[in-house]
Amino acid sequence: MRRQTQGFEYLIPETVEDLQHHECLSFSPTALSYWLGTGEDVRRRSVSGRLQINNGQALRIAALNGMGIVLQSTLLLEEDIQAGRLIQLFPEQGLPSRPMSVVYLPDRYHSTKLRSFVAFLMEHFPPMARV
Repeated sequence: MRRQTQGFEYLIPETVEDLQHHECLSFSPTALSYWLGTGEDVRRRSVSGRLQINNGQALRIAALNGMGIVLQSTLLLEEDIQAGRLIQLFPEQGLPSRPMSVVYLPDRYHSTKLRSFVAFLMEHFPPMARV
């Protein structure tokens, strides 16, 4: 399958294994190895890519500009996917859950901003182990 964007044409990977032949954007050098799969079939898949950016929003912008394939949170990319600016590859593969921590200084008076942020995370991300 071919897709055209920003004035150039490229092939869309048909299988997860095809990712190793495509330019993938990564958050860090270790992110060039994606964990993909569902249930018992979760496996590490190696991919290639020259661009590493340690900022999720910058990775989104790079993907929007056709610089490569990105593995990112649905929360960050949902609007672009719905608008057709990005396409979701392999939705049936799923992604394993990743833990998230909120770390802040102990204080008797937590700011409204902090309480709002924690409430937002609790509402939008499924519960794992909460401490």
